[in-house]
Amino acid sequence: MLAAVKSTNYSGANRPTYLHHNLTTHSIEMIGPDTARGRCYFTVYTDCGPDHHGVYTDKYVKVGDEWLFSRRKITVDWFSPDSFAGRAAAAAGLK
Repeated sequence: MLAAVKSTNYSGANRPTYLHHNLTTHSIEMIGPDTARGRCYFTVYTDCGPDHHGVYTDKYVKVGDEWLFSRRKITVDWFSPDSFAGRAAAAAGLK
């Protein structure tokens, strides 16, 4: 889905002038001293209002003193009928 959004040329009326990501209910579970997994819900707002929402499912690894993402799975649960991301996903055959 991310590749489809990145590869789409949002020009003119199709391009959102406002884009905001709201992240909620972030939970992290330690699996080991240098590994963890997490889950975070997201809602993306654009000019049409709520554009799409879903969940990030992450794995983290500690490298030195820093925690880094080792994997991120994006699951989109809903697209607005006017969603810019939904149009891109449909065009790429992902929706």
